Amino acid sequence: MTIAKAGTLLCLNQGEYSDYNVIGFFVALADFDPANELQKFLGAHPEWAEDYSFESDAFVAELIRLGFLLDIPYSTMYLGAYSNASSFKFSMPNAKVD
Repeated sequence: MTIAKAGTLLCLNQGEYSDYNVIGFFVALADFDPANELQKFLGAHPEWAEDYSFESDAFVAELIRLGFLLDIPYSTMYLGAYSNASSFKFSMPNAKVD
């Protein structure tokens, strides 16, 4: 059992390789066990426990609804690729999750 402690900054991400993405940054508002919350969520939505069926956005929304997470607006600063600074870019804060 691993507890997400209140006040901890969490980076929620998913996928692998070219499908990898950051969902967003959140602060834990209360201590909670993420794996336990996932099991309870999947118990209420068994169809999302099947491979290729998990609705991660719905799970994040549930954690927000339960008062465990707060969505933190953030900006992205891309430092380039292949040691080439010409691809540098900065983007303004993301939109908040409802």
